[in-house]
Amino acid sequence: MCRSSKIPHKLNEQSTGDPPETIGSAFAADVMKRERQLILVVREYVTSYTAARLITDERQETLRESLLCLCVELCPLDGPFAVVRTDPAPGFQALVNDELLRRHRITIEVGRFKNKNKNPVADKAIQELEDEILRQDPNTRCISPLSLTLAIARLNSRIRNRGLSAREMWTQRDQFSNNQIPLTDQSLIQRQYDLRKSNHRYSEITKAPSGALPESPHLEVGDLVYLYNDRNKTCARDRYLVVSTDNSWCNIRKFVGSQLRNTSYRVKRSDCYKVPSLLNTLRQQDTYSYDNSTSSDEDDNTGKPQSPPKPPDIPNVISIPHLQELEPELFENEPSDLGLPIGENELQHEPDDQVNTDVIRRSTRERHPPKFLQDNYLLS
Repeated sequence: MCRSSKIPHKLNEQSTGDPPETIGSAFAADVMKRERQLILVVREYVTSYTAARLITDERQETLRESLLCLCVELCPLDGPFAVVRTDPAPGFQALVNDELLRRHRITIEVGRFKNKNKNPVADKAIQELEDEILRQDPNTRCISPLSLTLAIARLNSRIRNRGLSAREMWTQRDQFSNNQIPLTDQSLIQRQYDLRKSNHRYSEITKAPSGALPESPHLEVGDLVYLYNDRNKTCARDRYLVVSTDNSWCNIRKFVGSQLRNTSYRVKRSDCYKVPSLLNTLRQQDTYSYDNSTSSDEDDNTGKPQSPPKPPDIPNVISIPHLQELEPELFENEPSDLGLPIGENELQHEPDDQVNTDVIRRSTRERHPPKFLQDNYLLS
């Protein structure tokens, strides 16, 4: 397989994590880049309630302050920590064990780096927010904090697939009359979980109509692999070295030239393509020779008589006597090559690498050279 070739679509089995126990305990966050502006977007998992804020940069301090401003009022004051899922950006990775966030009962969960769908809730929130900004003012360029607040308010008032808006599910009150709506959190959580599981089959068929299941290669520590998702138009796929295996998962490290990078990635076996190497071929040959030697030793131990090896085939050139040895009288009157001109002698002999073992008889027909080569023609 070429490192830069496109791999055919295969069926990727989709899965959904366990649903959260309560509303307000699981969030997703990501940075939206639009018109040279940075917007931090946070969405709650169950109700899809969204909050956003303009930020100046993606440094650790800026992201920490913005996450606290957006999540403190939504997180519970006691109980389990609120989990905020993010992508493996450097600013978010620096906040994994941040003491200030843990003091306010917030923890950061970074998605798997090699998973394209590592943070789907935040990606969907950014997509919907961008559409809402365009609906509000199609000709807008840079957005102001007021315009962003109005776009977020309209986004939270949109009716979802469960018949209620994100604002109604979060506050459990009618957004028009502000009357209380009889809802239970567990019913919302369970219904959302069932909808996601039922949609997996249709999504898999849409993305891979052929229905071909991906093969799970047999990987061992030290094997080189490619990743199906590493598609880039500017360069070939990166190579990775398998450092550990765990059932259907394996940990790999990038192998560039003679350097082994320190960062380890956890991927599925079905996402890897094993690179054929000469070492695997030698191992198979050694295994085959070992099996043959073992089988021969077993035959010796059993005491069964072994047949002698078959002699090699003798070529016909060696097995058949030479024609000149059989009938020497036919070659006694053969003219010698010394009497021929140099040019004709060279034409009669073949090169050394093409010497024929069979004797070629010379032609006895008379030669008639052209007139300008005859002696009488030159004298006249």
